[in-house]
Amino acid sequence: MVATYKDNKLNLSIISFTNYQSFSLSCAQELFVNNIANIEQWYKSKVFQWDNFTPAYSEALLENNTLVLLDVDSDGISNQAALIHLLIESHQRGNRLVSFGSGVSLLAQTGLLNGKRIAVDKRYYDEYCFRFPQVNFSTDIVFSGEDNLYCSASSVAALQLGIHLIGEDIESDSASKVANLLQVTPHNIDTQINGSHSNCFKRLRETLSWAEQHLDQIDNLDQLAERTFMSRRNFDRQFRSIYDQSPKTWLTEKRISLAINYLKAGEMGIEDIAGAAGFSNAVNFRNNFKSYIGISPSEYRANIAIRA
Repeated sequence: MVATYKDNKLNLSIISFTNYQSFSLSCAQELFVNNIANIEQWYKSKVFQWDNFTPAYSEALLENNTLVLLDVDSDGISNQAALIHLLIESHQRGNRLVSFGSGVSLLAQTGLLNGKRIAVDKRYYDEYCFRFPQVNFSTDIVFSGEDNLYCSASSVAALQLGIHLIGEDIESDSASKVANLLQVTPHNIDTQINGSHSNCFKRLRETLSWAEQHLDQIDNLDQLAERTFMSRRNFDRQFRSIYDQSPKTWLTEKRISLAINYLKAGEMGIEDIAGAAGFSNAVNFRNNFKSYIGISPSEYRANIAIRA
């Protein structure tokens, strides 16, 4: 099978933050520059030294579809505000952002990682959780990848992440060749997600337990995603994989069930029941109730009275 360009992601920039040959830079060069497996079509890559930043850098970097951020010194970098702005704009353009090791701290500063489960080195876990509380950092996975944002837990894990990207961008055979030459065992993001299935289930279960007790306080599903420390997109995906239905369907069914209990009690009016069950108004309540049950709330209550 001949390797082909996929969404131009083979146009790649590597951004280095040190003046010396760091381990993460060596990893990036072996993965994306040297073409050690001698594959016909390979990355068009270039290394940028950020300390030499000029405004012309920004446009050159934005033209490439993948940006790889290498390790960052704890003291920070020069022109940091310019880089953060560049990363946000690059992501808005649909480009892919990749961080190796401590480079994840730069992505965290953009806010793009908020609500996402992100791989992090154990050495930085406490510090990053304190600095970026909206990010769901995890030391249980080698690397993470969601919404065009990829992060390796350490510089060593960068090799595994890079091999995964080669498989995505070119083909699995090419990734296997590189893995064999580097003597690295490939990892797959889907496998990691399945391995963390119980953790996702635990967070979802806790959130849904809260939701069932506070149906009248839920304005939208984004609230539940935030309580689960996930992006809305990831929340929907994980919810469907575990519960085999959409979050919207689950929430509506819970509200209908609660409304039925109130109708059976016979102590509240339709307007009050709508509010207590979390529906936006009585019309919305009636429409959803009839869609699920087949009759209106008033007809349901009347049938109960007849049977009584």
